[in-house]
Amino acid sequence: MDTSEIALAEYWRIIRKRKGTIVLVFSAVVLSTFIFTKMQTPIYQSQLELKIEKQIPSGTPAEQIANLDTIAAINLTTEMRLIASLPVMQKV
Repeated sequence: MDTSEIALAEYWRIIRKRKGTIVLVFSAVVLSTFIFTKMQTPIYQSQLELKIEKQIPSGTPAEQIANLDTIAAINLTTEMRLIASLPVMQKV
C-alpha cells in the first residue's frame, strides 16, 4: 500500500474533527446568501390594468335596462375566462 493514499476512515476522522468548522462555514454561507437575496431589488415586475367595456344589448330600451346586469355579469365572466385561457397565458 502506498503511503500517499488516505483511507476512507481517515477522511471520516478529519470530518469529525473539523465538524464545528464545517457547520460554521456552511451556516455562514447559507445565512449570507439568504440576506443577500432578500436585499436584492426585484428585477421583473408586472402590472395589469384591464378595461372591460359593456356591450349594449339589442332590443327595446326597456329590455336593455332589464337585461343589463345579467349581460354585464355574463360578459365579465366570459372576458375573465378569455384572459385566463391557455393561448393568452402562452403569449404572456
